[in-house]
Amino acid sequence: KIGSRNMINWTHIAMPDETDVRIDLYRGTEFQSSITTAPLDAENFPWLIPDSMEPGHDYRIRITSMWDPSYFDYSDSVFLIRPATAIPGRHWPLYE
Repeated sequence: KIGSRNMINWTHIAMPDETDVRIDLYRGTEFQSSITTAPLDAENFPWLIPDSMEPGHDYRIRITSMWDPSYFDYSDSVFLIRPATAIPGRHWPLYE
């Protein structure tokens, strides 16, 4: 939900712990924004979904190694970002 804080979690293998990762937001296959850079070994980041975010049901997170950008992965499934307040008559299914 827009305005809420959500944890982005990841695990890693075969990369040096002292590297960082870039966390990006995609909508469908289109890059939307870079969320942050974080230490790889942190394995999570508390993301505050900004008020400017467009509601939708086709968002994904991509985690990319700053050590070697060929190491990356997308979230296992798409997720929903709901409006901060309900829109009368609008239904937000998880998947359409």
